[in-house]
Amino acid sequence: MPRYQTDRKKQQFAGTMSQAVLIVGLVTGVIAAGLGTPAALAATPAYGGTVGESTIAVDNTAGDQLDPHVSGDLAAYTDAADPAQALIRYYDFFSPSSPNAAIPAGADDIDTLSDVNGNHIAFARYNTVSGVRACMVYDVVTHDTIQIGSGTSAGAAALGGDTVAFVNGSPGEIMVGSISNPGGSLVEVSASGDNDISPAVSPAGDVVIWSSCSGFTCSIMKSTRSGGVWSAPSLVRSAPAANPDTDGTDIVYDSNGDICFQSVGGGVETQLAQAGVERNPSISGGVIAFEGATSAGVAADLYIYQMSSNTVFRITDTPFADETLNDVTVLSNGDVRVVWAADDDSSQAFARNIYARTFTLPEAIPNPGYHFTGFFQPVDNLPALNLASAGSAIPVKFSLGGNQGLSIFAAGYPASSPIPCDAGDPGSVIEETVAAGNSGLGYDASTDQYTYVWKTNKAWKGTCRMLVLNFNDGSQHLAKFRFR
Repeated sequence: MPRYQTDRKKQQFAGTMSQAVLIVGLVTGVIAAGLGTPAALAATPAYGGTVGESTIAVDNTAGDQLDPHVSGDLAAYTDAADPAQALIRYYDFFSPSSPNAAIPAGADDIDTLSDVNGNHIAFARYNTVSGVRACMVYDVVTHDTIQIGSGTSAGAAALGGDTVAFVNGSPGEIMVGSISNPGGSLVEVSASGDNDISPAVSPAGDVVIWSSCSGFTCSIMKSTRSGGVWSAPSLVRSAPAANPDTDGTDIVYDSNGDICFQSVGGGVETQLAQAGVERNPSISGGVIAFEGATSAGVAADLYIYQMSSNTVFRITDTPFADETLNDVTVLSNGDVRVVWAADDDSSQAFARNIYARTFTLPEAIPNPGYHFTGFFQPVDNLPALNLASAGSAIPVKFSLGGNQGLSIFAAGYPASSPIPCDAGDPGSVIEETVAAGNSGLGYDASTDQYTYVWKTNKAWKGTCRMLVLNFNDGSQHLAKFRFR
């Protein structure tokens, strides 16, 4: 029997993370970035304690259950109690049954690597007689199963809206099809000679992201749909980065044992600055679930990060169970639901059970903040590229809706970091500069404008940089420059 992948997030680890390593703090600075890597902000989250409610067992029957995914009230996972005929089972949180229902399969079928969105479950089906590997979609309401495309060798599948994405062949390529037209032409969005794996699809189905790997070194790529046409692949994050997910607004992934995220539209990357090792993030509605460890080699616990409040909460605290392969969904009432696999099944070696927890996070207290307007000339706002002479002093002008004093920036800001760009990119020339000197901040009551004089470095000639203004109300404003 051919081997099959046991999960679509291949890079796993073991470990736990204690409360002590979550240091309360604010954003601390800008991390230098290389070509293909966005400017990175290091954010140290506050620790909000353990979430409420109780953990429930989705499936703790004998044998190995793994790779759970969740969307609203529906969870799907692989039941590999009999590895020779693995099944996809699903669990209805609103109306659970026992045993959990399984997607109908033939005697020669092995079903694995599922994903779920709404009432649809996508998965990979391998027929041991024909040798065919196909991407399938099952409707839990109509109980119909359809095949997406034909002539494929399908692996891990993902879906959102009407869009289905899956790994095809080895080395992998990312193919995209649709539920409404399952027999229609597939689109290869990856278009590379690398091994493209771990697809994820936004809930609306208009963004597909994946890992593009050369050997064990992976980058994060994306393709977006506009006017019914999928874009050429574009780089989200250069290596090392893996295990991507998206909620349609942000893209999250792990890199060197840290959780990182950035806007789907691009821009500055935020890195969660925490001690220990964090991996395998999933995201829904601005909430990120991930696995945390003090180091590799010990059991992992689960955590949740609330982006709006920059706060991490603990979900599990089980020193002798390794919790992995998580997924998260934010329900219509704002509650958060997380599913995961834990290696606490003693029925056989390496067996896992599936668990879930549904809870309410504290409502983030709104910060009235500053009323920012700008940037004013001579600096143009994103996405414009400003052209300036390296070593010049640039007046960066903006308003905060009145005199807010001069202690307006977060610690360590303003700051800048190198970003990739083409030396031939068109841009707007900075025509107004001021006498060279140290960087400084002033306020003019007659115009209600702040001026931050940014003293640039002559060594920046021929490079591009992102100027990052983080304010102490938690807001952030950016401007992009190329230096001549």
